[in-house]
Amino acid sequence: MMMKKKLTIIIPFANEGEEVENTVRSIRNHSKDDIDIIVINDASDDGYDYEHCLRKYSVEYVLNRERIGVAGTRDIGVGLCRTDYFLLLDAHMRFYDSEWVSAIVQRLDEDPRTILCAQTKVLKEIDGKIIERGQTEIFCGAYVNFYTPVDYLEPQWAYVSWLVDSVNSTDMQLIPCILGAGYAASKRYWLHLHGLQGLLHYGNDEVLISMKAWLEGGKCRLMPDVIIGHLYRQSSPYKHYTEKRIYNRLYISHLLCPAEYQKKLFAIEKVKYLQENFDAWRLFYENFDDIEQAKQAFERISTKKFTVFERLNRSRKVVEKESIEKKEKFLLKCLLYIVNSINKSGKIGLVNGKLGVTILLYCYARYTQNRYITTLADTFLDEIIGQASIDGSLNIPDGLLGIGWGVCYLSQQHFISCNVNEILSDLDQKIMEIAPGRMTNLDLEYGLGGILRYVLCRLYGTADSSERVFSPAFLCELYNRAKTVLEEGLCNTCPETYVEYILFYERKRDILPASIYDILMLPGWNKYSKACKDVSLHGLSGMCLEFVLMQMDSRT
Repeated sequence: MMMKKKLTIIIPFANEGEEVENTVRSIRNHSKDDIDIIVINDASDDGYDYEHCLRKYSVEYVLNRERIGVAGTRDIGVGLCRTDYFLLLDAHMRFYDSEWVSAIVQRLDEDPRTILCAQTKVLKEIDGKIIERGQTEIFCGAYVNFYTPVDYLEPQWAYVSWLVDSVNSTDMQLIPCILGAGYAASKRYWLHLHGLQGLLHYGNDEVLISMKAWLEGGKCRLMPDVIIGHLYRQSSPYKHYTEKRIYNRLYISHLLCPAEYQKKLFAIEKVKYLQENFDAWRLFYENFDDIEQAKQAFERISTKKFTVFERLNRSRKVVEKESIEKKEKFLLKCLLYIVNSINKSGKIGLVNGKLGVTILLYCYARYTQNRYITTLADTFLDEIIGQASIDGSLNIPDGLLGIGWGVCYLSQQHFISCNVNEILSDLDQKIMEIAPGRMTNLDLEYGLGGILRYVLCRLYGTADSSERVFSPAFLCELYNRAKTVLEEGLCNTCPETYVEYILFYERKRDILPASIYDILMLPGWNKYSKACKDVSLHGLSGMCLEFVLMQMDSRT
């Protein structure tokens, strides 16, 4: 009697040429007749006859008439799968033994609420020959980058240093994120997680499914003894830097991440690709009802807090060369220089003046439990409020909008206790004298975006319209102008601000708490920032504030 097959190999591809057949041949040569293979052509346009060359390997061949991307194609494959379990592969892989099928099936039998990740052997092609790429460190799964602006919310390889004793073991290791293009799972569990639903075209599959598994209460594990060679290409058939790739990160952050992580992502994206970021936010708004439905569906099955995942994730990231203790000593020296310099400058604004430094001091005082620093911050804030004139300009970096936003931020973060409405009443009235429909500068720093950001900060927590300090007519004017900007594609530096206000006004989403990332992307800790003499939030103060915020977050 023939045994029931339990594993299906799913291979999505686009324009891979002979590598599709090479991969399928390697699978068949290193397995018995105990697996199904589904190969999905994602609208290749290279003229290669894939269907003909695959007929002799007994595969199910599927053709997408239009390209839908890796995520969608993988989910199609899972839907077509008729076995309990499946293995997702790229179309340029190699196998080396015949034990991998039983190893995968056995582990998924034991724990079907696990996403398994094969050990990757990195391959390269030289003069038509496939050889192993020499490397001093072994990849062992991945972590999600929440820690540096470069490749934020992208998977980063974890290295062997954290599991040296287990490299040659058959024992599976917990990993925050899968990576390497050899992923096995239970079809039932994948569908329970709603798979890669919501991702567009290409990118971020691994981050989405890994975080879903951990937050649902499952796991991701590395299989050190299941080794699959991966021939990494020089170029991809999919474009990496598009509005859809940015959209995918926005989608994941809204679905799975706390507000502060979302805000940091927003700040990073708009610095890198202005037009693509704007287009991604238009997509986000257009799809918001579906996104919110997906979020609510996942919240119903989620059993773990984000902090549980983040602690594991942080433990796997690459160890930094400079210790926390060494950074803290340098930070203290920086504070002395910053305070002295900002007093001499006479500037009081949020980004370029004393208010930005004041926010840094309050955060540092909370981080170190230093009452003296709190007293100094209180003194600075009193001086700022005393010097601010209602006749000043309305802008974020140096003007009243930035000062008003900063006071709101400090109050919302419980650094200060005061009557914010009384302090800002004159500014609120001055803002309502503006005609939003006639504003042509749409950016955050000196335009309508700054007005919207200030208004959002003032409206935070006011579920009852009677508590709002702005008139309904003014809020409606803002909404009409913001909607026009989005619908007409008027690109600007802060589309996230426009979308947040529109969704609030349409009662689709609550306003998120104020974050310094609403205003700018803080510089990272590096040799350039450390040598910077600029004490603004774009310079040394920003670097110090970023470090303190990250350390405070790691404590929670």
